[in-house]
Amino acid sequence: MAEAVREIPAARERIIRVSVPRAPWPLPAVQGDRDLLFIAVQNLVANAIKFSGPGDTVEVRASEDGNALLLEVADTGTGIPADEIGQVWQELARGRAGRSLPGTGIGLALVRVIVVRHGGQVAIRSRAGQGTLVSMRLPVLDRARIAPDVAGLRHRRDTPGMAPV
Repeated sequence: MAEAVREIPAARERIIRVSVPRAPWPLPAVQGDRDLLFIAVQNLVANAIKFSGPGDTVEVRASEDGNALLLEVADTGTGIPADEIGQVWQELARGRAGRSLPGTGIGLALVRVIVVRHGGQVAIRSRAGQGTLVSMRLPVLDRARIAPDVAGLRHRRDTPGMAPV
């Protein structure tokens, strides 16, 4: 993911922080299509970069939240005006700030579809002029089915259809 983020135009002009805890235990895996989940995360990071300026901060945070994996992408960019926040998940939605920037308006709608089809939820919070936080909650694999040995976990993480963060 880090390599993909560096390829996003203007990424080098932002302060990018990634927080994926490894202690006291690694984050749980989620069942899903690895490529689609990657597209969803990359889209959120690309939006955070696009709607922020040089020197702004973009943070990608992952954590375990009950039976879900919580992934958040936050930025200190332009934010979304309150009157536009309800439209962001709609196909072809383009806010005032985005009309002068390249894009199709399908990015967040695509993220929502991917996450919902994986049994998850999306949410967005934003303050105009201060930044935006988009969160994805994805159900984790049933831990009762996962063997506790490290070799088994490593094998499962490398198995197609398993999408570790």
